[in-house]
Amino acid sequence: KNGENGKDGKNGTDGKNGADGDNGIDGKNCEIVSDTNGKITLKCGNGTTTLYKAMCDLTPYDPTRQYCSVQGIFDLKKCGGKLYNPESHFCDTRDSSLYRYVTIGSQVWMAENLNYKVDSSFCYNDSVEYCEKYGRLYKWAAAVGKSEEECGDGYDCGLSGKIRGVCPEGWHLPDTTEWKTLFTAVGGIDIAGEILRPQTGWNSNIKGTDAYGFSAFPAGNRNYDGVFNNRGDFACFWSVTEYESNYAYFMIPMDFYGDGAYLDRNSKSNAFSVRCLKY
Repeated sequence: KNGENGKDGKNGTDGKNGADGDNGIDGKNCEIVSDTNGKITLKCGNGTTTLYKAMCDLTPYDPTRQYCSVQGIFDLKKCGGKLYNPESHFCDTRDSSLYRYVTIGSQVWMAENLNYKVDSSFCYNDSVEYCEKYGRLYKWAAAVGKSEEECGDGYDCGLSGKIRGVCPEGWHLPDTTEWKTLFTAVGGIDIAGEILRPQTGWNSNIKGTDAYGFSAFPAGNRNYDGVFNNRGDFACFWSVTEYESNYAYFMIPMDFYGDGAYLDRNSKSNAFSVRCLKY
C-alpha cells in the first residue's frame, strides 16, 4: 500500500503521475480558457475553475487594466506608456511623469516632490538617482516660474494671487497661509512635522507617522555656492511668499524638538524641494 508501486507510492494516486501530481488535475497541465473582466477560467482535466483577480464590491475586475471606485469599475488612465489610477495619481503631461496625491482636510497635495527639469533646478549631488528618489531642488525663481533676472536674489518679484510656477497644470505653489492651513489640518504646528514625515528614510531618530501620506522625505538642499547638504537629515519646501528682494519663505517639517513644523525665510539662491497644491 505504501510501497514504490503502491496506491500511495510514486506511481500511485497521490504520486507524480497521480490525480494531484505534476500531470494531474491540479498540476501543470491546467490551461487558461478565458481571461475577461477580472475572471480567469482554468480547465484542469475534465473540470473547470474560476478565479477572480480582484473584487469591487461583488463584481470582479482586473487591477492591471481597471480600478475600483465608489462609482463603479473604470479603465485605468494612460500617462505616456504607463497606466495609472486617477483616484491616487495624476499625470504631468509635460514629461509624462506620474505623481501620487493625497487629500488633507480641504486641500489636495502632491505626495511626492516635483521632478520637472527647468533652468536653476538640480539633482542632489548632480545625480539622476537622487532626482528619481527625492525630486529636483529648485531656486526660488525657478519654483515660481520666473528667471533669475526677473525674480532671483536681489530682485523684488511682487507676485500676487495663486501662482502656478513650475507646478503641473491645475496645480500651484503654496503660499504661507496654505502651509499653515495644512499644519492646522494635521493637528497643529507642534505635531505637524511628525505627522507629515514618513516612518523611514531619515538618517536620525526623528521619524514620523506619515498619517496622511504626505511623505516629507529629507531631500536636503543646495546652497547658493553650489554645495549640496543635508540629504537624509533635512527637508525644505518652498512657498510662493516673498520676503523683500533677497528672501522667500519655506516650510520645514521638523522643529528643534523634532515633532513640529515651521515656516522660515531663506535666500532665494538656495535650492529646495517643491510640493504643489491643487487649485
